[in-house]
Amino acid sequence: MSFGISATLKYFRGRLEDSVAKRWMSGRGGGGYSKLPLIEWPFMDAYILKYPTGSYLPSHRDPLFVADHYRCNVVLQHADEGGRFICDKTILKVGRLAIFRSDEATHEVTKVIRGTRLVLSLGLAV
Repeated sequence: MSFGISATLKYFRGRLEDSVAKRWMSGRGGGGYSKLPLIEWPFMDAYILKYPTGSYLPSHRDPLFVADHYRCNVVLQHADEGGRFICDKTILKVGRLAIFRSDEATHEVTKVIRGTRLVLSLGLAV
């Protein structure tokens, strides 16, 4: 069994397709994106975020008053145009991966002009 990036992306795309109709919910901030919860625990969460054409994530921070909030985003599918992630303080940004403190860093996703952006987003409160 292969555990490379292609196999990982294929796994999450398959999981997305299997779960699409069941549990999608509107994302925060009124930007028109949706999220599919994979894990929702008090100290940890995981979502697949879907940004269809016309959607975006407004500039914001995610304050946690009792812990530091780390987030790791992996782009599963880039939009054809637009949908760029912007963050003023990343810890690491390499290719499809971005790690940042979402409670300290102002971050956003620009409007998707064409196509769909899919992201695996993992959060950890420590």
